[in-house]
Parts: sequence; C-alpha cells; structure tokens
Amino acid sequence: MNRTGRLLKGVFKISFRILLLLLLVPAGFLVKQSISDPMDSPSQLSPATDSRLATDRSEYPSCVPRRVIRMTLETEALGEIPVLISLPPQAATEAVQLPVLVLASGLRGGRENVLHAPTIGNNAAVSFDYPLPKKVKLDHALTPMGLIELIRGVHRTPAQMATVFNWIADQEWAIAEKRVMVAASLGGLTFPAAWRMVQDNNPPAAGAIGYTGAGLDMLFGTIAGPAIGNDWITWLVSKTVGTALAPLEPAPHLPHIEGEFLFLYGDTDGKIPDDSVQLFADLLPEPKTVEALPGGHIGEERRATDIAIARARDWFVERDLVNPW
Repeated sequence: MNRTGRLLKGVFKISFRILLLLLLVPAGFLVKQSISDPMDSPSQLSPATDSRLATDRSEYPSCVPRRVIRMTLETEALGEIPVLISLPPQAATEAVQLPVLVLASGLRGGRENVLHAPTIGNNAAVSFDYPLPKKVKLDHALTPMGLIELIRGVHRTPAQMATVFNWIADQEWAIAEKRVMVAASLGGLTFPAAWRMVQDNNPPAAGAIGYTGAGLDMLFGTIAGPAIGNDWITWLVSKTVGTALAPLEPAPHLPHIEGEFLFLYGDTDGKIPDDSVQLFADLLPEPKTVEALPGGHIGEERRATDIAIARARDWFVERDLVNPW
C-alpha cells in the first residue's frame, strides 16, 4: 500500500471512531438519565404473566437417549420464547415428577444446552433461546443499529428466563420445590436480575453460577478492546455500553437476591477479568460456596466444562435438590 493509501486508511479509521463516539455518548447519557434503579424497569424487564404453549410442539430429532421436546412459549410483552425440555425415557410412557435444572449458558448455547448435557439421570432439564441475533459479529455490534438490536435483546433476557422458570412450576412433570438454576457465562451475567424477579413469588431452590463476573464495562473492555485497538476509545465505549445495559448489571442485583449459591470460576479464564470475578463473588450473598476450578472458560475447553458440570451436580446432590447421576 502506498503512502496515500495508508493516509486515507488512517483518516477513515479516525473518522469512524469519532462518529462512533458522537453516537454512543449521547445515547449512553440518555439511557443513564432514564434509569434510576434496575428494578424500576421498563415492561420488557418484567416476567410475562400470560405465557402459553404454542402449537408447534414436537419431539426433537436427536441421538440423545432421552425424551427431548421442542416447544415455544408465546407471551404478549416478551414475544416468543423457544424452549427445549429433556426428560428421562420413562416420561414417554408414565407420569413422572422430577427435579428440574434450568440451564442458561453462553451466547452460542441457547436451548441446545440440553443436548450438551445428555446424561443427567432421573431429572428434567430445560433451556431456552436468548432473544438475541443468531450471529453476533463484533463489527456489526459496534454500529448504532447493531448496538440497538443487541441491547434490546439483552434487556429482555432476564425476564424471559424468569418467565420460563415460573412456567415450569405449573408443569405436571416438575417438582416446583426442586427447580434449580444453572447459569454460566452470559447466563451467569443475567442470573442475578432473573433470580430477583422470581424469588418473591416463585423462589428457586438454589443456584449454581459460573464463569461470569460483575462490572459490564470491565467485561466489555476485555472482550472488545483488541478489536477496537485504542485504549481510551475502548474505555469510553465500555462505559457507554455498561450504562446502556445498566438494568442487567449484576452488581446492583446481587445484594438483593436470597437463596443458596455455588459460584465457580476458571483459574486460567482469559475472558473474565479477575477483578470482575472477585466483585461478583464478594457481592453474592451468603450462604454461598465460591470455588476456583482448573482450566479456562467454560464451553471452550471440554475438560473445564466437564469439571464444572460435575462440581455443580455434586453440590446439588449434597443438598438433595436433584437425583444423583
């Protein structure tokens, strides 16, 4: 590339960053002005009370040796919530009542989480799709329309999680007193807001959270910093995104949630900053168990994933909340 080409490329990069700042800063300011407390929330942050089963219920084509059912919950305020339910084989021929693990993991998991945990014994498992774009690309997410699309979806995620959790309590195959949440990565990030929504009227039995943290600006800076390529722009964009997603920030919710919790993190997890992990662990109320596990981020290292699942299973079994497997 000649000198003129390099100059034009540099001017383009600077112009793009200036435009991005001009769009993000006022947007972040307006969002901040409109939010006082995360639970003084717009309608999309309230669980749906009108959830109903859509007609497209079907067996999921899978080699998993369980009865796996795909369905969609329809709601007025939150739209459609695609759900996947995994039941032991005998559920196809006889009435069962089972402990239920509600699974919420990373961005790529969605309701397919159920298929990644096929061996869960005589328990039910439920997962759901996040209301997010199917493919989130960083270059699109950093555009104004990409940010709006992403923020709208993320804002609805805790309410959809709470809606699914409430719906499970009314199902004939579920033991309502033995519904537990298992949330990791993005699921762990939205866990405190969702838990706070359901704990007064439909409290979960216990929760296992892992591979996540508090402080959205810290998290976004770690993930997006290399792509942005400039420290001060990364800082400013991270603060703006943190403000725009303030209703989901774990820090304000954690002191208000009640229950018994297990918090896991990887001792070599390069995606979640240490300070963010520590903040989440410190704010998580007692009674709690906080443990570091060997390995990196869950879902990226098979060994780390297997260790985390085994630890969460043992913790729930010790408390007689799920059946052993």
